Amino acid sequence: MKTVLLSSIVIACTLLGARAFFYGEEEGNGVGTQKGQQEVPLVSQNFATKVINELNDRLNGSLVASYVYLSMAYWFDRADMALPGFHKYFLAASHKARNEAEAIMKYINRRGGYIRLKNLKSPITVWRDGLKAMEYALGMEKDLNKNMLKTHTVASNDPHVTHFLEDRFLETKVDVIKELGEYVTRLKSFTKDYSLGEYILDKDLHD
Repeated sequence: MKTVLLSSIVIACTLLGARAFFYGEEEGNGVGTQKGQQEVPLVSQNFATKVINELNDRLNGSLVASYVYLSMAYWFDRADMALPGFHKYFLAASHKARNEAEAIMKYINRRGGYIRLKNLKSPITVWRDGLKAMEYALGMEKDLNKNMLKTHTVASNDPHVTHFLEDRFLETKVDVIKELGEYVTRLKSFTKDYSLGEYILDKDLHD
């Protein structure tokens, strides 16, 4: 009986070791090895580590933005908020931010880099009104744009990366910042009847 049990244990350990070998898992915890944290020599060419790290920061920033926008969208979808236009706008913004993160991940893989995803902190879940949400979104987009410009500077010796950032992000970010700035201005202009201004903007966002 002991012999059979011992043999079973040996076989199990052997299989676990084989799984770790074939699937890239560390024995004992099922977590992937550091292989995914390394460049792909077969593809990578003149892709500086500092640039890869910058791109990873940008994709994680976009994921955070997507998370925040999702929080906003479903706050305004509440029955006691009932602002479907704000819900629609922020939900679309969440999807757009997530698509931006995916675009960066796809680009990193094309160049033979590595992807490092970070833990996401819980975003604010109470947004009081549309103005506060728009102001927060405006500040967040300004920060995202500032960081994207920083990455563009770091990658100045890699024209492929700078072209990717210019073509996919920089122009779009400027437009988004202007749009959010206009929404904030419109809401602030209703100093005597904010609720009316919010209602009008909500209808515009929904149409």
